[in-house]
Amino acid sequence: MAERFAPARFPRGVADASRGRAFLRDQSGALVALDLTTGNVLWRTTVPMRPLLVCDGKVLAVRLAARHTLEVVILDAADGRELRISKPLIFPEWANVSLEDTTDFTLRVETKDGAVFLRWAARSRYRGGAAPSIKVLEAARRDAWGEARVDVDTGEVEELPGAVGDVPEAPSEEAPSSLSPDVLEQRDIGNKSFQLLTRNTAGGTVQMLVRAVHPDTGQVAWETIVDEVPVRRPKPPRP
Repeated sequence: MAERFAPARFPRGVADASRGRAFLRDQSGALVALDLTTGNVLWRTTVPMRPLLVCDGKVLAVRLAARHTLEVVILDAADGRELRISKPLIFPEWANVSLEDTTDFTLRVETKDGAVFLRWAARSRYRGGAAPSIKVLEAARRDAWGEARVDVDTGEVEELPGAVGDVPEAPSEEAPSSLSPDVLEQRDIGNKSFQLLTRNTAGGTVQMLVRAVHPDTGQVAWETIVDEVPVRRPKPPRP
């Protein structure tokens, strides 16, 4: 029985080491393509979506089509053109579907013999203010999971009757371990480490940066500003 494989991870995205490219989400959620050799931004989408996999020159991503619905988008990895859009993948009405992995919703992708499988898990828990009774806790507790097979060539999505393998776990809330406290995430690809970090500017904006580092020497090969957005300031209290 053939083994399933997970895609090569990159901070906030996935990588295609054979073609020297990575695909990640910026602060607004748009998908951004990076050249791993130079750090140049090659293209970006105009709507939020999450890259899941790079396969045969195509990027498989998902985006929100409605409150409880995702659709799979297949993009040309060279220029970001939309090649195909799948039929909607509909989740339970109570599910808090998100493009980010959260404690409420988690999405994983695997490949096997050229097929792509999406595994998901949704959770709902009581989040009221007062201490609830056991009955209230149990009534608020909901769990669901499932799996779908995606045809990259046609965009067809087939929901499978039973999930295979482990249910995707919620992300850990622990702070990432890193040599540098300003690094949010790091992935090693080939002979470089790729770091994701943010930086506040004097102009009142937050920059998202990707940095390529030679791990043996710590020398920075390149650093790219992926995007820059205004600082979100808390709303003033009501009088």
